[in-house]
Amino acid sequence: MKNLRFETSKNIAEKNNFLEKNNLIITENIEKSEKLIMNTEIQTQAINDLIQAIKKIGTFKNNIITLSNFYEKDKEDSYEFLKQFNQIGKINRWSDKRKLEIVANLLKE
Repeated sequence: MKNLRFETSKNIAEKNNFLEKNNLIITENIEKSEKLIMNTEIQTQAINDLIQAIKKIGTFKNNIITLSNFYEKDKEDSYEFLKQFNQIGKINRWSDKRKLEIVANLLKE
């Protein structure tokens, strides 16, 4: 014979108590998940800020190596000047924009 279970007030109370505990656990887990998501967003922002700071540090404003002015005299070789300029630009980590600013100041009449 099958074991029949009848809904009694005791069974209903136990079921309701179980559901309430289950709902509390679910609510706590949701709150913990939300905190983890917020922490992840904060960490992601901190990482992005750090990357930007590293990029700024990587662009030297003070040059490690400098280059003399180019006056376009007969004894000056424009190819050699540009070759040295590009090598120094790599060492100093100049951006293309920075290179344009610098070369404009190095070219003299």
